[in-house]
Amino acid sequence: MKLSLIFLLSLDILINVECSSQKYKTDIYERIDTIITLDMETNIADTQIVKYTDVFIDAENCDSMSGHFIAKTCVTNKFRVKKLTALEFRCNGMFQREWEGEWAIQAFNIKCRNKKQTNHATINQGSEFSPKAKEVLSKVKSGDQIVFENIILEHPIKGKVTAEFLMQVK
Repeated sequence: MKLSLIFLLSLDILINVECSSQKYKTDIYERIDTIITLDMETNIADTQIVKYTDVFIDAENCDSMSGHFIAKTCVTNKFRVKKLTALEFRCNGMFQREWEGEWAIQAFNIKCRNKKQTNHATINQGSEFSPKAKEVLSKVKSGDQIVFENIILEHPIKGKVTAEFLMQVK
């Protein structure tokens, strides 16, 4: 029987973009995960480095969230948008502690629009961007807006809430 151990190290690098509000903020950050798999039989360690560029919503008080909330518009550039890999939800800058349960992103809608019309749109299941969502993001231009709407957050005890926010591409 083969036995392996997996270690996960995470390094977060916050990127400063103009994204804050009184109640909920959005931001983009880069996360570098180092995944080490150790094969106990051969004693060989395999190291894999994975880099993520995520957009997150941060709520100040996750215990008293309303059923629907809107985070303030986030401003970023095309380069960062095209590298996005996932959407994350945080409470006070951190994920909730395991024993309190965590808010999980079940799905969200993403639209790319310019001043005249909606150019591209898709529904994404889960928090990681699907190939279709990445295709929408790959077509953004300066001046476009990316709308994240109907973000469905679910908590094992507190139920479901929805969120939305707008990302302005400069």
